[in-house]
Amino acid sequence: MIDDEQLFDNPDPQFEESIRIDRDLEVEDDAEERELLYQRYLDDYHLTDATVDFLKDLFTHFEEDTPDADERNHWLYGYYGSGKSHLLTALDLLLDTSQVEAHDGQSAWERFDDKHAEPELGEQWRGLHDDTIIVPLSINLLQYQGVREQSFSEIVLQEVYNQRGLGERLDVSFFEEEFKRTGGLFDTREVWEKREQLLNDILAGEGVHNPDYSWTDVRQYQLLSDIVLPDLTKRATGMVDNLADIQNKKIGQELAVRKIESYRQELEEQYDRPVKIALLMDEVTLFIGGNYQRLSELNALAEGIKDVGDGNIISVVTAQSEIEDVQPGLAVKQLNFGILKDRFPQQYELPSRHAGEIVQQRLLAKSDQGTQWIENNALTAKVDPKVMFSYRDVKQNTAPPLNDIDEEQFIQYYPLLPYQPALFMEILSNLRELLPDATKSIFSGTARAVLALVAGLRAEWAKKDGEIPIISLVDFYNLVQYELQDIIQEKTEVIKDIENDPETNAFDLKVAKVVLLLSYVPEMIPQTEPNYSNIATAVMDDLEGEIRSNVQTRVRNSLEGSLEKYIRPDTSTDGADLRLTDREEQRLISDAREYETEPEWDEIIESLDDHLWEDIVADLSLPTGYEWEADDDDTAYPVGYSFHIDGSALETGYSDSESAVFDVDVVIRGLRPDVDNDKIAQDKLYWTLESEGMDELRSQLTEWWALEKATNKTNPPESVVRDRSDAANRVREKLQAALSNGDFTVQADDFTTIDNALSEYVNETYPDYFHPELARISDSHLDELRQLDDEDPLPSWADTIGVPAQSTGDIATFSDIAFEVRKLIGTKIQDSGDGVDVATILNRAIEEEPLFTVEAPTGKDPSPAMLAVLWGLCRAGVFRVTTVDGEPVELDALLTPRRHTTITLSTVPVGPRAKDVFVDHDIIEPTESENQGYINFVEQLESIETRANGLKNDASVKAETTFETAAVNTLVHRIATTARDIEDAAAERQDDATTVGTDELREMVEAMETDREILTMAETHWEERLPFLLQLEALTRPELRGVEWLGEDVHENLQTLSDQVGAATDTDWWTADGWSTFVGELDARTDAIDNLTDAWADQQAKTGIESLQTDLEDHAWLIEPMDLPPTVRDGFRVTYVDPLRTFRKTVERITTTLEGLTDPEPGTRDTSTLTSILGRLDGSLEWDCLTTATVEDRRETLTTLDRVVDGKAPEELTGVGLLHADDDALRAHIKSLDTEGLELIDVDGGVIVR
Repeated sequence: MIDDEQLFDNPDPQFEESIRIDRDLEVEDDAEERELLYQRYLDDYHLTDATVDFLKDLFTHFEEDTPDADERNHWLYGYYGSGKSHLLTALDLLLDTSQVEAHDGQSAWERFDDKHAEPELGEQWRGLHDDTIIVPLSINLLQYQGVREQSFSEIVLQEVYNQRGLGERLDVSFFEEEFKRTGGLFDTREVWEKREQLLNDILAGEGVHNPDYSWTDVRQYQLLSDIVLPDLTKRATGMVDNLADIQNKKIGQELAVRKIESYRQELEEQYDRPVKIALLMDEVTLFIGGNYQRLSELNALAEGIKDVGDGNIISVVTAQSEIEDVQPGLAVKQLNFGILKDRFPQQYELPSRHAGEIVQQRLLAKSDQGTQWIENNALTAKVDPKVMFSYRDVKQNTAPPLNDIDEEQFIQYYPLLPYQPALFMEILSNLRELLPDATKSIFSGTARAVLALVAGLRAEWAKKDGEIPIISLVDFYNLVQYELQDIIQEKTEVIKDIENDPETNAFDLKVAKVVLLLSYVPEMIPQTEPNYSNIATAVMDDLEGEIRSNVQTRVRNSLEGSLEKYIRPDTSTDGADLRLTDREEQRLISDAREYETEPEWDEIIESLDDHLWEDIVADLSLPTGYEWEADDDDTAYPVGYSFHIDGSALETGYSDSESAVFDVDVVIRGLRPDVDNDKIAQDKLYWTLESEGMDELRSQLTEWWALEKATNKTNPPESVVRDRSDAANRVREKLQAALSNGDFTVQADDFTTIDNALSEYVNETYPDYFHPELARISDSHLDELRQLDDEDPLPSWADTIGVPAQSTGDIATFSDIAFEVRKLIGTKIQDSGDGVDVATILNRAIEEEPLFTVEAPTGKDPSPAMLAVLWGLCRAGVFRVTTVDGEPVELDALLTPRRHTTITLSTVPVGPRAKDVFVDHDIIEPTESENQGYINFVEQLESIETRANGLKNDASVKAETTFETAAVNTLVHRIATTARDIEDAAAERQDDATTVGTDELREMVEAMETDREILTMAETHWEERLPFLLQLEALTRPELRGVEWLGEDVHENLQTLSDQVGAATDTDWWTADGWSTFVGELDARTDAIDNLTDAWADQQAKTGIESLQTDLEDHAWLIEPMDLPPTVRDGFRVTYVDPLRTFRKTVERITTTLEGLTDPEPGTRDTSTLTSILGRLDGSLEWDCLTTATVEDRRETLTTLDRVVDGKAPEELTGVGLLHADDDALRAHIKSLDTEGLELIDVDGGVIVR
């Protein structure tokens, strides 16, 4: 092997790992720092044609006094590795006039163009500094990502203030700018110059005691500035609020550009020639990302640069691509970077292809001796590099290509392969995408990183063993492994686990490293095909080592052996790639392999049911309908399947309909190795799997189940999920094939197709009376039956399933289904005994015949079809529906399952039908059902019971509260008793209505009609004859016989009438005949009424009552006491007003009473008046007030009243009273009058004061 000093032209290259415009060097001496900067960024720069074109234009724009607006903003773009960041860093050094002049300016350019390739450009650069002072403002935007949301304007302002020597935080910078300037409303200079002395006093006043704090700390720590700045502001301006005015500036592009220009003008005052600002911003597109606000800010900032400063501000920004092609990565935002085209018309591309060229020229340039050695040894070695180091089936190539090695290029790149720099750069670029902060890795400048890495690889190659060693992908991994730990830590930990695994060897470790790196270029190099050739190519590192075919074998053995749990196919792609498993995945795979060794077949079948069976059976093309040949149109009815596998019932069935008509119970045999059963049941369809390939199927099923079991209680990695999914797909395909090629058996008959087996199954399993429409009847069909009128025909579906018509009385005419339901229900009624509810009867029936069941959340329920047929049977008179207490109930109760526990069924005896009784007595129409007859009959009885109860209560209350004489009370009680008897009879008939025979039922109906007729008569006559009874009650009471002025004749008539009523109390007075008899026996009533009328007329004439009553009516003073004004004194009112008002009211009541008692034919309109009269006959009427003496006394009182008030109404008098009862009140009243104008008038009984 040749050593590197003999092989290479440059034995000791030095390269920095990456370049950023803001990279700091940790040196204290300015000259030393400048030298290091030149050495790193100028010495190492490789000038390209694209670079030269860009610099010529840029320098020209700086040279012009006033460049065009379109020449003030420059867009420099290139892919990772193009060197744009390096160029921007070099520009920062080349454009800084003050630094160029402070050192040897000529040497700066010579170090940049060390080959003197562009002398004219150098002269242009030197002339630029002779005529102009250029000050660069350099910003690496990537350092502002992920810290906090900052705008372009904020960042530019911070850089401007930093260049001016102000604080980095803008709130402090604004303060410093304001306090350092002279002039203005307040003199702040004095406070500013004393800030160092004042700040510790201020902090101490706030309890912060640290004499070491300086203004630098205030700039850095917001906690300190929040204390110090307000105090300094108050000292300088007198108000703390002025600080807000200083700090709260509207930060935007206008302020940013204005501050750049003001900074430029400050500098121009210090120099003897014009000053221009170079604003250099690195990675603008990465900084913008998907933020529309930042895009708008850059657009506005560029516009401000065009418009402000007359071309004295020129910007250069770097980006990943030209403006039209920018893809921010947040596509949902749909950012339109095209708006920047007008702001950045100057766009320059830096191609990235030069990275490989630089590697070859700077790091791998060969000496003559080295070239000769390669030709004589490397190209003639056992392992032909042109053949065995070319990758196969390359999808996306590089330059130089991955699949073809040129001999001349091999010489130039050795000990690397020609394609390796490009391949390394692609891997680094893809890894960079995973970084949270692209500024903090060697990968943040990919091409530069490749240079540094190749330098490192070259150094490592020199240390390698082997006769003719060559750089491999493993060497590349070893060099960058520590960087990889920061990016893909979990995967590098897997590599470490493989290294520490006692079951793996060094070759296994190499394979793992290669697989890891190639997994980041899957679109370029497939790993698994052909025959792991590409992995072998990447592992090989010695031209005198093993040939590729041998290495391929070792790779396969490694992947299928000790690396099996660490490296698995990447099933997220087409399987041509491999991937590293993580530790969790390794644990899960290990658990799964352990489960595979001891399969639990009950669990396997259960998992198959839970996860795969639905998809498997869906693709078997099972018949989903069966044509019922009994129908004229051969209707296809839905089929549903339930499954067992070798004795284990599956929960997952199959049907394309939610309501299958035919339920097929399928038993699958031959899958489990631990079950061997050949028994045949009558109600099963047996499906025997094809035996060929069964061992492989069981192995695949066990493998899938093991993975499923290992992961079912975890949230497995996506990779394991994919593996599990692939295993499931293999099981699905294999089991579907075994089922498709299987055989069928129904009741010992064998079939080769599922269609024939299904036909045989239906014919043998379902009874002759069955019709598939039974399974299609639903609750909505029952609603149709509820809405039928008695004369309506049955729906067609009801005819199809054999619901009996109402007119059907002959069992022989019933359908097979109706006959089956009749037999089934009749047997259960007979077995159950009396009073058992319908729910129990039906449950017992469906236990015997499951065809009449439907599935329900709580189990199995009677089917709607069965309820419909049973409803028809009851409607046709086969069964009778009642409540469990024997009360009739409407037939629709059968159609409502929630009512089944409250009703029962009984068979109807053979013989005369109850329906005929109901029709004969107009209880139902001939078209209505017998059951409706019972309902109507009971309802009529209930009505009679209710009416009789009402009459009984009404009469009883009247007897107890209104009728006091024994005779009339007895008469009223008699009708109440009759109503009670009718009520009791109606209630008793209700209890017996549904239990008696037809003959007894007829007697019961006739008796009800008789009672109803009597009740109707009693109700009518009770209302009509109640006034007569009330008047009779009043006439027979003893009060009237005690009124002296009525005379003896009246008294005798009333007594005789009372005796006659007492003798007639056993009369049914509410009937027509009874009433005639009753009234005929009361001849004293007429005499009593006539004599009472005469006595009243005589008394009126004798006493002058009528005349006095006429005078009292509507008298102004005879109003209610509360309506009299307070000037009417109490003594006067009690003596004159109250007696007259009371007399008038008494006469009115007696007149009303006598008018009611003397009415020969009182009617219902008089009921209320007569009731009131009875209330007055309890002694409250003053009959004696109608004597002559009383009438004359009241006449005299009225005369006195009229004379005293002198025709005045109560409210017209100032006051009126009675001596001496009202003395005090009258005296006080008179004193209040004007006594000089009083006139006293004597009147009989008093005096009038005017």
